[in-house]
Amino acid sequence: MASKPKLVLYLDIISPFAYLAYYVVRHSPVFAHCDVTYVPVFLGGIMKACGNTPPIYIKSLILPLPSVALTNSIYHRQRVLQSVQRALTAVDVMFPERLPEIVDLLYQASFADHMAVHEGECLTALLQKIFGAEKTEHILQRSKSDDVKKLLAKRTEEVVEKGSFGLPWYIGGSLG
Repeated sequence: MASKPKLVLYLDIISPFAYLAYYVVRHSPVFAHCDVTYVPVFLGGIMKACGNTPPIYIKSLILPLPSVALTNSIYHRQRVLQSVQRALTAVDVMFPERLPEIVDLLYQASFADHMAVHEGECLTALLQKIFGAEKTEHILQRSKSDDVKKLLAKRTEEVVEKGSFGLPWYIGGSLG
């Protein structure tokens, strides 16, 4: 029997383009038969490593996309969103089967509901919806640990080595 097609999607909650890719992969029947792995990375680290300019800073590329989402997500929150990516990395380490569920919730909250997911109270409340208070506390503590910080940095470096210069970034096919 042939194995399922494999797809790895690298994501960062800050990126509206990664959100669109994530949404399609999660909801399109085209990907229903794929073995999909979601990998949190730090878009700021990717952009810096590549010397890439974020689209929000390129005046000729600003399209009539939801400017509130672009401005709110990229321009104002880039530094503090690293804590969100660390929390996602901690979830991936502690509860990998629940990662898509929390990514769904964070993208929905950030882009559809215009919530400040990067703020501690908001992030905590969203995590608690899925994990409850006790597990959320453990996730947030783990997200501040050196091992999670190093893992997020390692994954970010690895995706750059694989050719990424921004997000979304996919790797598909035979990954074995």
